[in-house]
Amino acid sequence: MMSADKNCAEYFNAGVMQWNIHGACDMLGKYNLKAQADVILQSNPDVVVLNEVDNNCERSGKVDMTKVLGSLTGMVFTQ
Repeated sequence: MMSADKNCAEYFNAGVMQWNIHGACDMLGKYNLKAQADVILQSNPDVVVLNEVDNNCERSGKVDMTKVLGSLTGMVFTQ
């Protein structure tokens, strides 16, 4: 429990990254999960929220992108 004289931000300060990875295409339009993971790591967020993440889709070779990005970044993931 938090005391009334403490600022909530002192207890809940977290860096959040929200990003649409567009099916893991890089700036050249090529599928590149490693480049996506590198951007996440460089940003050093506590929490990442991603959009357009494929799972078992033809366009990305039926890869579970969430699992691969979790592995490449060392972050815990959920779908």
